[in-house]
Amino acid sequence: MADLESILDWLDLASTERSYEFETELLAALEPLRHFPGMGRVPRDFDWSSAGFDNLREVLVWDCRVGYVSEKRAVDIVYLVHGRRRFPPLKE
Repeated sequence: MADLESILDWLDLASTERSYEFETELLAALEPLRHFPGMGRVPRDFDWSSAGFDNLREVLVWDCRVGYVSEKRAVDIVYLVHGRRRFPPLKE
């Protein structure tokens, strides 16, 4: 939630309308996951299974990546990050 609030605050600085558009499109992109949790792509830039996310998938919304896992009757959002951001962060 903190990542979403941060992105919406940043967009809101430029345009409240753009912030609302992003939030609306984000929710619209996530809605189908209720019935089709396997629709997202499998991210290949990190070994997510080593981090405990064997069934991680992601959808793209604007320039953001939204990672999620599906468990029985729930879909949990794992991350929401801008596509240009170094992600996942490198370990020190």
